[in-house]
Amino acid sequence: SAASDVYKRQELSFELTGLGGLIFDDDITSLGNREHFLQLTSDTGFFRLNSAISIGDIITNGTANTTIDGSSVTTADGEYNNGNMIFNGPVIVARDVLFHVNSLAGDVTFNNTLDDDGVSQSGSDVSINCPGKTKFDGAVGSINPLESLETDSDGTTSLYADITVEGGLELYDATTSFNAVTLNADTIIIDNDLSISNGDFTFNNIDTSSSTITGVISGSDEFIKDGVGDVQIFTINSLTGN
Repeated sequence: SAASDVYKRQELSFELTGLGGLIFDDDITSLGNREHFLQLTSDTGFFRLNSAISIGDIITNGTANTTIDGSSVTTADGEYNNGNMIFNGPVIVARDVLFHVNSLAGDVTFNNTLDDDGVSQSGSDVSINCPGKTKFDGAVGSINPLESLETDSDGTTSLYADITVEGGLELYDATTSFNAVTLNADTIIIDNDLSISNGDFTFNNIDTSSSTITGVISGSDEFIKDGVGDVQIFTINSLTGN
């Protein structure tokens, strides 16, 4: 357990080769406007971040879980870094979390699954503020659904797998699906353009209240409405599928 703040100016890299874990109980912060990033690598252990993170880049590698139990993960660009968040391993959130990229050059990439921790007393409202690209390459909520998920109005969001949340799913930036994708939520709001490619896009809102798409829907694959709720579409669309 790392029980004191870590102040980092350049690279901080941890690799676990055994079955144990590495737990950070206090904030991880960086000093100065230089290159600085945190890299966590393991196929057999686990990582747990129990407090806020504010650093240049954060990268996880391997198949080990990274559990986030701090209120925020913030990255910023420096002289030699862009402020990226790249999660190559599974991510578990154990409380409400804000992922915030404070850089026009930085992206948020989930290349693996993103899930709630499965504990009923803990929250999992996830907000992502990123002026660049937000990418979900792995399923969201497939093991334990998030309580909610929201992206901000800046940048773009790319979907490569299904998203499942218990409450609201709100995508405020331009969204593109690159595979067959299903959105499962009580209510779904897409407050920007939606482009559908490489597979059908299924809109499964469970709540009987209305969900909305305010931007243009484009693409050549099918848009499928499922679930008992209504969906309101506010714009003339150019979708050439069904």
